[in-house]
Amino acid sequence: MATVFESAARVENKGLASDYLEEIRLKAMNGAMLVAIIAYISELNIAVPPHEQWISVGASLQNVLLALESFGYKGKIVSGRRVRSNTMRQAFRLKPEEHLVGFVVMGTHSGTTHAYPRKNGHDLLSIWRSD
Repeated sequence: MATVFESAARVENKGLASDYLEEIRLKAMNGAMLVAIIAYISELNIAVPPHEQWISVGASLQNVLLALESFGYKGKIVSGRRVRSNTMRQAFRLKPEEHLVGFVVMGTHSGTTHAYPRKNGHDLLSIWRSD
């Protein structure tokens, strides 16, 4: 997988320094396990439109992350422009209706955790009234 990460980076940006390429290669080995998440989104499914299929993909990803937490592990989804690259698509032999969503990095967290500022829920909530 490290060579695929590197190849995608090389295609995206031709003049990358060798130390940066090595950093990209190491990203493939950040966790104990790296799982590719591939979504099959059908435009032809009249019962479940694409936006609902994408919602299901997101819900499934959240369930994976919650399951990891319940077993005492950590996980996070990593993506970016490279997951949509032709290099990645070819590496996974994706069909047109298949999408590489990203990778779930899984393992035991040994570092310190960071507290990120969160907005107050009331600042994000809006009430819609029909009148």
